[in-house]
Amino acid sequence: MFAKILTKIILCLLLAYSGSGLTEPLLSSKPFSLGDNKPALFCSIPGTNSGTVEQVQLPTPIAILPLLNAITLLGLLTLLVLKLQAKRKQSVLAAKTLRESEERLKLALWASGDGMWDWDIHNNTVFRSNIANPKLFGENNQTLLSIMHPQDKPRVEQLLKQHLNGESIFFEAEYRIEQAQDQWVWLLDRGKVVERDSRNNPIRMAGIHKDITARREIENKLWLSAQVLQSMSEAVIIGDINHQVISVNPAFSKITGFDFEHVVDKHLLDFAFNPQARSQYKKIIFELNTSHYWSGESCITHRDGSQILTWLEVNKIYDENGKKDHFVAIFTDIRARKKAEEDLRLLANYDTLTGLPNRSLFHDRLKHAITKAKRTQNLIALLFIDLDRFKYINDSMGHHIGDLLLQTVAQRLQDIIRAVSYTHLRAHETE
Repeated sequence: MFAKILTKIILCLLLAYSGSGLTEPLLSSKPFSLGDNKPALFCSIPGTNSGTVEQVQLPTPIAILPLLNAITLLGLLTLLVLKLQAKRKQSVLAAKTLRESEERLKLALWASGDGMWDWDIHNNTVFRSNIANPKLFGENNQTLLSIMHPQDKPRVEQLLKQHLNGESIFFEAEYRIEQAQDQWVWLLDRGKVVERDSRNNPIRMAGIHKDITARREIENKLWLSAQVLQSMSEAVIIGDINHQVISVNPAFSKITGFDFEHVVDKHLLDFAFNPQARSQYKKIIFELNTSHYWSGESCITHRDGSQILTWLEVNKIYDENGKKDHFVAIFTDIRARKKAEEDLRLLANYDTLTGLPNRSLFHDRLKHAITKAKRTQNLIALLFIDLDRFKYINDSMGHHIGDLLLQTVAQRLQDIIRAVSYTHLRAHETE
């Protein structure tokens, strides 16, 4: 289109020049002839009658110089216009690309829950774009130090100072800001100085922030669970699906004497140091493969070789797909409890001085013997032993001598009739 307009302009210039000084018209309709001796140039112009050629006679070289200058100027003007048009197209395309890039950035920030901020350090004003939560900052265009939690403020100020001084490549901090009365929101803030003045002083800083309150709550719960695990008096073993140990708590090392380095990646059967324990552990693994829980008493070998009686509970842990993923074993040293139970049993059924069954156990055994005798139609014998002058010994020689006498008699009775039930009724002071 532009080339057609340029052609018409050139023809108009030639016509104007012809009317001003040529003896013959610049354009004529006479047939083209090679016999003419006039210094002319000819060209074919579209749109003329068939069989004829428009004759264009140009001026002599000296006379045509101004016209060539005009054509050259016009050509340069044309190139300039074309270049401006191309540059305009590039600008439009760049603007479109920039708009698309900004739109993608907004979508990315919205999808990630991040907000963007731009800090004019000299004027101390902050532009924020919090797409995920526009009500988080409201109309606040200042830094967040004024609404930051007092416990977080010194640490954040130190990190920010280090970055502004060029001591760190990026600024990154997690802190709390007050959204409402006694309501705190956790933020993850990342940024970098993007502009400095001639003296290398920072004048502009930009970055992104993210609301991580939900993540921090989960982390706090995990931290609390870890603290509970670390402070438990029960030993805890965590293993994988192949029954290999991947973690233990401090109570495990305290009870067994084995550190984490001694048991990591070890199989559960590696804790069985004797055939009986190995058989029990195989039973436990079989139960876990068919169910998700096992509990019972188990003997565990200490690092020094001694046996520890424990109460062991093993649970299977399932992943989100319902598949067996890990196991957790919890055991407690029950030696002290067993001893206490045995002491209570002895205290309830045996005389503390002689070790012989007391009146309560005597009645229970007698009742059981009578029932058995009736069932088998047999007879039972009951022997009553009395110590003569026992009261005189207590009064004349002291109670400690009387107690020693009772212990000696009880020991002799136990040595004589080991396989026979016996009892002891302590004599009263009045007997």
